[in-house]
Formats: sequence, structure tokens, C-alpha cells
Amino acid sequence: MSDGSWAGGKGSKPRKVDRKKFDENFDRIFGKSKPRENVENCKEGEELGLKLLQSVKEMKAQKSDYKRNEGAEK
Repeated sequence: MSDGSWAGGKGSKPRKVDRKKFDENFDRIFGKSKPRENVENCKEGEELGLKLLQSVKEMKAQKSDYKRNEGAEK
């Protein structure tokens, strides 16, 4: 029977983990992480960022125009 103490519920205590084995298996399953390219110095990344920024500005302008026109119709 129980001794009356509450252990916090099922699953409240973390399991013991062999960290080295965990790391090895993680790399085996998902592969080692590749170094990321420095996007700031990448010409394509810069162009993509500028296009993205421009499209966001256009979307905000369209939203603003829509709200302005919606208020005029009422």
C-alpha cells in the first residue's frame, strides 16, 4: 500500500538519460547541424530581404487604403 506521501503525479519525475548516447543518436537520426551561411553578406539574401520588405510595405498600404475606403462607404 502507499505510505501516504504524494509523489506529484504520474510522470512528474524526469527519467535518467545517458546524455552522450542521446547526443550520438540525435546526430545519427537528424544529422549534424550544418553551419549557416552568413545571409548579411550574401547578395541573394539581401535582394530577397529587400523584396520581402517591399511586399510588406505594399500589403500595409493596401490594408490602410481598404480601411479608409470602408469608412467612407458607411
